[in-house]
Amino acid sequence: MYNNNKILDTEKSISEEDIKYVESKYKFSMPEDIKKHHLKYNGGHLKKSMYTTNRGDEFVVSWFIPIKSDKKSSELDAVLADLRGDKIIPDWLIPFADEAGGDFYCYSLRKNELGAIYYWSHEFDDVVYITKSLEEFLNNMVEFSY
Repeated sequence: MYNNNKILDTEKSISEEDIKYVESKYKFSMPEDIKKHHLKYNGGHLKKSMYTTNRGDEFVVSWFIPIKSDKKSSELDAVLADLRGDKIIPDWLIPFADEAGGDFYCYSLRKNELGAIYYWSHEFDDVVYITKSLEEFLNNMVEFSY
């Protein structure tokens, strides 16, 4: 699915019904590429986890948020309940991954940029556009070394 990257340590496989449950509960439709991603990889982390923008900004992904997990607090349902319940992130963003510092990578639900990838910073309550799609985001990652 991603020609330049591997996703490791994923959770148990999920079904379309698991996705429909979250979509229905939070009243949104997941873009098809994101849905396919979740069906193939439920959670996990990237072998190559750093993305650098044309401006030189670096973003490192820690973990993908699973749709379902043995650890309920890490599931997308629980993450959305916290973020939406406290009106922390805009409704047009859905988190799909996180960063070690507590920030999230999200995809857009806006019609004119459906599936575009954004970074949401909890410290600055700021949203930064990264790239136009999940595939472009993951295919352009490089290995991150501490």
